[in-house]
Amino acid sequence: YPIPKRRFRAYFYLEKYNCLIEIEGGIWNQGRHNRGYGYASDVRKYNDYILAGYKLLRFTSDDFLQITKNEYYPKEYVKSTLEKLINPNEYK
Repeated sequence: YPIPKRRFRAYFYLEKYNCLIEIEGGIWNQGRHNRGYGYASDVRKYNDYILAGYKLLRFTSDDFLQITKNEYYPKEYVKSTLEKLINPNEYK
């Protein structure tokens, strides 16, 4: 899932859904993702993903840990979200 002339990669690629998953780290300690330069870079990266035809889901690192533990965001939530991305007209 590379983007031509860009050197970044998403955390996960779900081929069945053509969906990239990004995990935002450092949100509570003024990390890269929520300071000026890093935030601006991320916005451009996400736009590049979408313009290249990918769907995109973003999670905080806390959320992702809960997903993997099947506590806060059950895996069914992720699956239903992906289904909505694939078949948006069924959920209007």
